[in-house]
Amino acid sequence: MNIEIIEPFLPALQWAGVVGYALVAWGMSQHSDVRVKSAIISACLINSLYFYALGMWISAAVVILTAIRITISLKFRQPYVAIPFLVMAAAMPFVLPSADILSALAGILGTVAVFWGKGLWLKRMLLMASATWIVNNALSGAWVGVIGESVILMFGFRYLWKHRHQDKTPQVAD
Repeated sequence: MNIEIIEPFLPALQWAGVVGYALVAWGMSQHSDVRVKSAIISACLINSLYFYALGMWISAAVVILTAIRITISLKFRQPYVAIPFLVMAAAMPFVLPSADILSALAGILGTVAVFWGKGLWLKRMLLMASATWIVNNALSGAWVGVIGESVILMFGFRYLWKHRHQDKTPQVAD
C-alpha cells in the first residue's frame, strides 16, 4: 500500500495498535479463560487492520490466523484440532521469507496455550509467548511491540502473583 495514502491516518492507526494491546492486557487480568481469549481475538482483528493498512500483508495474515485459531479453541479443545495450527506455525519460517524462528516459536506456544491450557497454566503459556514476541520485536526494532508486549507481561505477572496460592497442579484441558 502506498504510504502517502495512509499517512494522514497513521496516528489513528498507531492508536488502534495501542487499543489492541490494551485489550490483551485487560484480558490477562481476567479470571475467565473465555474473556482472555476473547480479548486476544479482538486485539488480533484490530491489529490485522493496522498491519493491512501499513502494507504488512504477512503480519496481517498471521494475526488473522491467530484470531481463527483462538476462536476454534473456544469451541474445540481436542488436541488433534491444534495439529494443523502447530504445523503451520512450525513451517512458517521455511515457507514465508519474512517469517523467523521466534515468530514460529511464539505461534507454537500460543497454540499449545489455547488448546491445552486453562486457568493459570493458560496464562503462563501466553506469557511465555509474549516474552518470545518481546525478543522478536526487540531484534527487529519494533519498539511499540516491545512496549505493548511488556505491558501485557506486567498485567499477566500481576494476575499470577495475586493468584499464586491457587492449586499448584498443572491446569491442562481435558
